[in-house]
Amino acid sequence: MAEDKALDQILSKMENMDNKMEKMDSKLESLDSKVSSLDSRVEKMDSKVSSMDSKVGSLDSRVEKMDSKVSSMDSKVGSLDSKFDGIENILSNFRNEFDDFREQTDETLARIEHRADATFEQTGMLSEFRTETLSGIDDLKDDINFFINKEAENEKEIYKLKQKIINN
Repeated sequence: MAEDKALDQILSKMENMDNKMEKMDSKLESLDSKVSSLDSRVEKMDSKVSSMDSKVGSLDSRVEKMDSKVSSMDSKVGSLDSKFDGIENILSNFRNEFDDFREQTDETLARIEHRADATFEQTGMLSEFRTETLSGIDDLKDDINFFINKEAENEKEIYKLKQKIINN
């Protein structure tokens, strides 16, 4: 019985290997067709490379023309360099003048800030004085109203006392 099982397993493995071999055969056939396709592509590429060789030849002549144009451009760039140097000198002078102007402006702004600080300080002191003065005036108003009312009460009491004296 154990031998039967072993034989069955061997048979099953052999069938499995047969299946795998068939799959490999089909894959090899597929690879073979792909290689044939690649061969035809390589032939096409060879013809394209030949075409590119002729195009490279025409590009060489164009490059030679470009070289002569670049030489012409070099001389023009040389004249532009000298003009650029002149512009740099003018710009340097402008920067110096601008720095002087900035320094003068900074000094003027410092003086203005100092004056503004003094003005703010004086304004603050005047506001404080006004607040204190208004508070004092309010106190005086209260005191005057108190004295006026007190005087009216005193006058009333004096009147009552006079009436008592007259009536007695």
